[in-house]
Amino acid sequence: APFPLSLAATPVSAKAQGGWSGFYVGLETGVARNIVNLTASSGPVDEDQSDTGFVAGAFAGYDHQIGDFVIGGVADIDYVGTGDLVFQGKADTSYDMNWVATARVRAGWAQNDQLLLFGTGGVAFAGVNGSLGSFGGPIAISSTETGYVLGLGAEYRFKTNWSVKGEYLHHNFGTISADGTDAVFKPRLDVFKIGLAYRF
Repeated sequence: APFPLSLAATPVSAKAQGGWSGFYVGLETGVARNIVNLTASSGPVDEDQSDTGFVAGAFAGYDHQIGDFVIGGVADIDYVGTGDLVFQGKADTSYDMNWVATARVRAGWAQNDQLLLFGTGGVAFAGVNGSLGSFGGPIAISSTETGYVLGLGAEYRFKTNWSVKGEYLHHNFGTISADGTDAVFKPRLDVFKIGLAYRF
């Protein structure tokens, strides 16, 4: 073929288009399931409550690509729009999560310069409040809890500097207790969210 046509047919490498290496920022939203278990030996109590709502927030991160392998870090913070969880037959006993944030490593395989499949994990933080009213209370709880987060996701770049992601994250925050009571909250949060990122 003539030289100009041969040149036009030469594929453009992922690196020439930016690859997956670099910083990015974005906005995200999704569906959240807020789950908590309440146990107390004095009851005895062992009860689960849950509610489904939404999350919305922002994220930022950095990726580094080595061949087809991509590794990086990401941090996010989201408002959690689920309702108060009230426990049956337990006066003034409730739980709520107001926000969640994570700092995670994510690593995966870049099928090409457009599609990235990844796993992710790291530390999670959550702002929670509630009341233990039937266990020597009412005892108000308001704290920032620390736990872990694990998940899977995919990201698709539809333009050189723009991408969309979808990911599932499971957050676990161990136990929450209060002085003067044997009641213990065990909170979890499952989230599926989508996001729009600008990649520098």
